Amino acid sequence: MTFVNGMMCKNYDEYLTATEKFQTPAQNFGFSSASGDLAIRINGMLPAKYDQDGRFVEYGNNSKNDWSAFIPRQQNPHVVNPPENYVSSANQRSASKNYPYYFTGNFENYRNKTIIEKLKTGSDFTAQDMQKMQMSSFSPKAKEFVSVIPTDCRQMGSASGINWYDKLKEWSFEYLKDKTEPVFFEIYMKHLRMNTFDEIYSKLDEVAIPIPKDWVLYKNILNDPLNEIFNIKKTSTIENADNIQKLAFFKSIREIDSLMTAWKNLNWGNYNPLHIYHPTRIPALSANNLAADGCPDAINAKGNSFGPSWRMIVHQKKPVEAYGVYPGGQSGNPFSPYYKNMVNDWVEGKYHVLHQNITMEELSKKQVKKVVASPNKVKS
Repeated sequence: MTFVNGMMCKNYDEYLTATEKFQTPAQNFGFSSASGDLAIRINGMLPAKYDQDGRFVEYGNNSKNDWSAFIPRQQNPHVVNPPENYVSSANQRSASKNYPYYFTGNFENYRNKTIIEKLKTGSDFTAQDMQKMQMSSFSPKAKEFVSVIPTDCRQMGSASGINWYDKLKEWSFEYLKDKTEPVFFEIYMKHLRMNTFDEIYSKLDEVAIPIPKDWVLYKNILNDPLNEIFNIKKTSTIENADNIQKLAFFKSIREIDSLMTAWKNLNWGNYNPLHIYHPTRIPALSANNLAADGCPDAINAKGNSFGPSWRMIVHQKKPVEAYGVYPGGQSGNPFSPYYKNMVNDWVEGKYHVLHQNITMEELSKKQVKKVVASPNKVKS
């Protein structure tokens, strides 16, 4: 009832009261009103942890490791009517280093920057502008890593090296389904990680060790190119970031040239197709091998088996203007034409009008089917 109660409120104070009983799972609650108020907060019960608590496995039979208190709800990370006149969240860090409570987690480091940049530089957004923003396949990570590729890489692999180097430098950094640049870049990143973190990859069969995040790799290339992490242990020479990038680029040329020969039409859409699995994994109930724009670092955060499951835009004017689309349909019956009829619309970014404040008379004009329930009278 938390969400229902929250949507029935007339102002932010009523909204806080209506949603304060929500406990778990803690998640971002966004708020906007027709009067122009904006807010976002992490709503839920958050344990008050001591420094570094939760980073590693702890003994369950030691009461010291129990949660002893929770962060007061009013101190949960939140912001109300910020001077920027917008709020946003894409699973990035929720609070600054000055936040009085220790917290840890797996935070997003790229697509939130794209969102903030678009909101900061734009103005007078229409619902259609927001649709374009939600479908953005721009990767700031790709832009960062391509900017530091050594110019010497252009001479590798003769004509092929020149071709791929120039393609990357001219690339818009958008993961579009009909482009090959995203394919080359992903192959390049794979070799860059494996050559840099060779010590970790060699141990993965023995112990689960997390591979450092790509933003950590980028910062080391940029600020600490002589870091020992770039040295490949099994070679007699001492490699640095420049050597590792060149090696990764050379290996990428060989790999993609081989793929281009084997595939009739290599592009991002068929190299990394999207699969929307049914919980049973039955192919007939799923939507598989979809060619789609996007990548995990873009606002259109599409992966091999995931993506933005619900796109919605609401313009709080009178009457309300709202649009939405999701990768499925409005029927749970696999034999119904409405079981997954919106999947292609979701892939292509075709939004549907979400009808608001509609009267019974208006609703009857838009009906698809009509079911009349006439229970038999019980004879006394």
